[in-house]
This record gives sequence, structure tokens and C-alpha cells, in this order.
Amino acid sequence: MGTEIIIALAALVLVALAAIAYSFLGNQSPKAKKPEAPVKEKQKVGHSKDKQKNASAPQHRLHPEQCVNLTISGGNTLRIEVEQFRIGRAAKDGPAPDLDLGPFTGKYGSRNHAEISIDRATGHWKLRDLGSMNGTFVNERQLRPNEEHSLKHRDRISFTDRFEVNFEDPNSGERMPGISGYQVVELVAKGGMAGIYKCRAQNEELHAIKVPLDYGEDPKLSTLRLQDEFEILKRVRTPRSARAVHFTQCADGRPAMIMEFLYGQTLRALLQSSPVAPRDAVAIGSAICEGLTALHNLDRIHCDLKPDNVMMRQKIASPSEIAQNVVLIDFGIAMQNRTTMKNVFGSANYQAPEHILGQQLTLKADVYSLGCMMYEMVANSRLYPEATEVRQIKEFQVNRMPKHVKEQAAIQGRNVPDDLSNLIMLMLEKSPNVRPDLQSISEQLARIRTTMPQNDYERSRQ
Repeated sequence: MGTEIIIALAALVLVALAAIAYSFLGNQSPKAKKPEAPVKEKQKVGHSKDKQKNASAPQHRLHPEQCVNLTISGGNTLRIEVEQFRIGRAAKDGPAPDLDLGPFTGKYGSRNHAEISIDRATGHWKLRDLGSMNGTFVNERQLRPNEEHSLKHRDRISFTDRFEVNFEDPNSGERMPGISGYQVVELVAKGGMAGIYKCRAQNEELHAIKVPLDYGEDPKLSTLRLQDEFEILKRVRTPRSARAVHFTQCADGRPAMIMEFLYGQTLRALLQSSPVAPRDAVAIGSAICEGLTALHNLDRIHCDLKPDNVMMRQKIASPSEIAQNVVLIDFGIAMQNRTTMKNVFGSANYQAPEHILGQQLTLKADVYSLGCMMYEMVANSRLYPEATEVRQIKEFQVNRMPKHVKEQAAIQGRNVPDDLSNLIMLMLEKSPNVRPDLQSISEQLARIRTTMPQNDYERSRQ
């Protein structure tokens, strides 16, 4: 009898345990699941994901005078209204950055690329690279991983050597030069080594002043470099370079070069606003050849030939005025022929293979850079549109021939004459010994232009 009671009690316990287990598992079944909350859209501006998780994290807003803008050609402007955010694009399964610069960097920005923050004590904005694979560049100078840089008004920030935004903050403490006899009006542009300012002389004539920027370089070296550029401009005899006025010194001791003020835009801005017709590309190429020939006659290599360093002397009203207004600028790193560069300056998208490798440079290095520019103008595409990182661009420049310009142009719906496309591809040969010289290029471009159909504008004038 006692045994039967024990068995009955055990059975009751098992039944109770089974009921408890069934109840627990039943609540976890798919049918019993509560519907998931809808996924929120990625925030365009805000704090980092870790801060968003913390409900107590303050959502600071800056005073209007502390806010700044990031801008890009084409009219896109992004206003920064938070104390700290990150720049980049999220990887497929990675955390979203605070700020997705989709309109600026397309699909090429890397996740959590860089961080911009404000120093409340000084009111100055700072940029810090977050160890990105592509590199963070300020005025064409690459920051070291996790290096912090104090941003100044109109600093140019590049994220992949292809996409660039401008930092706009008139209150950022930019040091305007003071020069006797001139009224400095505004900062016009910044490069890797110097700033260009618009100034007005006592006779009301406008000039441009080039002043080295403080990047920690030995002041003696920057002075010698600017003096060398001034001497080149005084000696070069071509309307395809800016006229040098005189060499002087700022009130703070920095050297300054006074030169002709150019009213037009850069070739880069021209390419970004609208595609250049192939016939106009040939005319621009011929004008660049003229300027390079004058420089090469001094046995000098430009070393930094790119669309940013080709300007228009005047504002152009029609395509037919482009060629006569072309001016080469920025001879700041021009080298003697057959010089071996210890430091690789310039933009990877337009550098010759021997330049990237740090080998001896000849005049043919400029021919390669001109070929890169001609390719871009004619095909409406850079040599390696698939390359999204600086190191990848350099690797391709050294080891891979680009897609034939005629084929690349066809993708853009453009027809390029065989003699023009073949000339451009010859200029892009990896070996400098195979590339044509400037005289041959000039002659071929002149012949090609006579065989190309006229622009609609030229027809209308006849």
C-alpha cells in the first residue's frame, strides 16, 4: 500500500513538471512571440551608437555661431549641429556611423572613417582619423591613424583621395596674413603647402598672395620652396602661367609671393559642373602642352599636374574660350629634370608610376599626368573608377593598364576618334621611354582637332 502511494505521488510530481515545462516552452514558440518593433531608419545626425544606447547621454545642441558646414561642389551642404559625430558609411552588418555622408562619399566611404568634434573651451573643431584603410587627408596631407587635427576655415577634407568636402567656419581662427601695401580680402583656396588669398593693391588692382601654411615644416624650407616657385614664374615665358609680381614678407615673418589674380575656375570645377566635349578636351590638352613646354625648357618637371592645378584666367562664357584662358598653377614642388624624389607629393590619381615608386623623374612624368587628365576629359571618367582606396589607386598606377579610353568613353555614350584614343593610351604607358614627348603630342593634337567635328557653338558663329 505504501509503495502505491509513493508511485502515485511521483506521478503527480511528473505531471506538474510537464505542465510547467509546456507552459514555459509554449510562451517561447513562434506563435506566442510578440511582434518585433519596426527597424528605425539610420539617423543622419546624432551621437555614436554607444551613446544612443545610454538614455542618460545628453543630446547637446550648439549655439548657432558654433555650428559649421561641410560643403561639396554641386551645392550639397551639411550643417553640423552636434558636439561630436563620426563620418563614413556603415558596412553591411556593422554599426552605423553618426553621420552618413552619402551625398558626399557615395558608396566608397569606410565605416567610422573619421571623427569631428568641437572643443568647448576654445570653440574650435577638431578632426581625428579613426584608423581608416582609405586614409583621411586635410589639404592633401594624410593624417596618421588617430591623429587629431585642428580644423581651419576652408580646410579641404578628403576621405578616399576621390571625394572631398570643404570645412566652412569663418570663426575658426584662420590667420590672415598682413602685408604692407596690400589689403587682404579673403582666403581663396588651400593646397598641401600654402594658402592663396585675394588682395587689393593701393591702386585698387586685385592680386593673389601665396603664403605657406603652418604644417610643422621648417620655415626655411618653405621659404626656399616659395622663392624657387617665384623664380620659375619670373623665368617661364608663356601666357599659360600666372604672372609673378614680387616676393615679400608678411607681418608675422612668413614669406609671401604676390602674383596675378586669376578670375576663372579650376579645370576640376569645370569637370564637376558639366562634361567637357572631346573637341574642347583636345583644345585644353594643347594649351596645357604649351605651358608644360615652357616649363620643360627650363629643365623643370611640374610633378603635380592635375585638374586642380589648371585654371582659367578669366570667367569663360562659352566652350570656345576655354583653351585661350588655360593657365598652369602651383609650381611649388617643381623639380629639376632627372631628380629622385625622397617624398612622394601630389595626387595618386595623376602620378606616374616612377613618381609613386620614388624613382628618378624625367619630363615624361608630366606626360603621364597629362595623359591621366586627357583620359578623364575625353572619357568623362578617371583611369580607375573601381579603385576606392589611395593604396589601391597607387597599385593600379604602377601595375595595371586602365580600360582603353575609347571603350570607357563608349560606356558614357561618347565616341572618340581612334587617333586621339591611341595617343592618350600611349601617354599612359608605364615605361617613360615609350611615352611620346610634348612636341609630338602637340603636333598630333593640332592635327586631330582639325579633323574633329565642330561644336554647336562654333557652328553658330559661322
